[in-house]
Amino acid sequence: MALLSARGLTCGYRRRPEPTLRGVDLELRAGEVTLVCGPSASGKTTLLRALNGLLPRAYPGSTVAGELRIEGVDARGMNLAAIGSRVGTLLQDPARQVVGNDVEKELAFGPENLGLPVDEIRARTAREAARLGLEPLLERSPAELSGGELQKVALAGVLATEPSILLLDEPFAALDPASAHEVAALLRQLADEGRAVLVIEHRIEELANARPDQVLALDDGRATVSSLDAFFEDADPRHLSLPAEVAVRRWRAIGFSRKERHRPDDARSKSRGGGGGGGDGPAVPAPPAAVGDPLLALEDVGFGFRDGAPVLAGAKLRVGAGETVALLGANGAGKSTLLKLAMGLLRPTGGRVVVEGRDAVELTTAELARTAGYLFQDPNAMLFADTVEEECLFAPRNLGVPEAEARERVRDALAKLGLTELAGEAPGGFSIGQKKRVCLAVLVAQGVRVWLFDEPTAGLDPGGVADFLRALRSGRGAEDAVVFATHDLDLALLHATGVALVDEGRIVASGPPGEVLADAGRLERARLRSTSLFERNRSRLEAGLPPLDARALAALAEDAP
Repeated sequence: MALLSARGLTCGYRRRPEPTLRGVDLELRAGEVTLVCGPSASGKTTLLRALNGLLPRAYPGSTVAGELRIEGVDARGMNLAAIGSRVGTLLQDPARQVVGNDVEKELAFGPENLGLPVDEIRARTAREAARLGLEPLLERSPAELSGGELQKVALAGVLATEPSILLLDEPFAALDPASAHEVAALLRQLADEGRAVLVIEHRIEELANARPDQVLALDDGRATVSSLDAFFEDADPRHLSLPAEVAVRRWRAIGFSRKERHRPDDARSKSRGGGGGGGDGPAVPAPPAAVGDPLLALEDVGFGFRDGAPVLAGAKLRVGAGETVALLGANGAGKSTLLKLAMGLLRPTGGRVVVEGRDAVELTTAELARTAGYLFQDPNAMLFADTVEEECLFAPRNLGVPEAEARERVRDALAKLGLTELAGEAPGGFSIGQKKRVCLAVLVAQGVRVWLFDEPTAGLDPGGVADFLRALRSGRGAEDAVVFATHDLDLALLHATGVALVDEGRIVASGPPGEVLADAGRLERARLRSTSLFERNRSRLEAGLPPLDARALAALAEDAP
């Protein structure tokens, strides 16, 4: 039974001359999981907004044409409350839909607004907290949670209303690999219980546990619906994050230039890219042979919030000039807290954070900003100026840089990041990839030597990841240090010179990515999971060879006798 059906769905926005969606046909049936995928700006989020009624109701001047029926009722005659009682939506940014003062109140919010009896509200709250492992967090404020924990809370709040149709916009974006695997299994269970589930997701390999029944592939607003197997036969590895075996096969089908087919193996290792899809060269240069005094050091660092619950305990880390270190670990392990301590946004309750040889406690945040720069997981959290140029001028001016030098820094930063032509534009209307590039330009103009990133590639398709890595390579200096928190093991494998594994507030392992990630037991304890790309590279790592992305592996296979 189709719980939701769309025919000829065409949607546009007031300030865009062309429709964002064009003639989409779709059925969401009870008992089925639908995967929606496609490049950035292909219309995925617009589709979700049309299906849950936000278009045109919440977007003045937007247009929706075609037919949309929800549980057999013409959606044009339904208000948002009527649609919301049937359709549950998890937004791309969960912080925008979490309103409770603590987690328990957040889970109760939806059922309360449905006017349910108190006992039923309590039962639903307890059920969803148990399903998503949120019991230890029920009394915590959402403001104290990690991005992944907040994503689980938002999902639990949606499930507590028991909608018959679930629309999820990148539900894995901030989840650790084990949590993504578990949520995928939960989505399959919910479908098997009779719901219709639609998932927009870049992390296709991790969605496999949900066993999608159909795939809606969007490209430039047009849709193609197929089975998962049929989708894999024609998927484009340049824009989609595919399982390694699929990506290698598709790269071989696309073909390679003569130069790509015949370059030596060591040259291929220098062209590795992110994830299971394509790449565009190394994100950073290899570290120098001898690393001197660290640019950043954590010496037995501890930290806890007001309630006394420890977040970090005895954390130790050294990052030298030219190094790129990936922080890996479970949601809530302390990765983001570690980055904020390094930036001076938080102060340690024990131990020392040392930046360029100076104890961070003795420095103001402004003084630290002369050396260290921080890119939030959500770039909107650090963008506020009317134009890109003003955004980049803000830090130099506030650090006391003379105006002429500040403007020269900004011109250089915009040129390096390919943003010169956008200098007068408002960054608020940019895509997430463009916004992150603006944030990188801000750090270049700021003149930082220690780059701190929280999930820098979250929400980006493989093309966006490659663009971000290109921009980073253009903006950073060869002797700069980069530390980034991520749940993307492939990103760490291919683009980090070292990995630090964070588990319950401690750094339990550090070293070259191939060594740290090869210990299956260690990964499981930290709620990480090996990837198909890592497994394809295991024999290379054991032989002392550098890891390759799917494109380079496909080219290597082309050379095989």
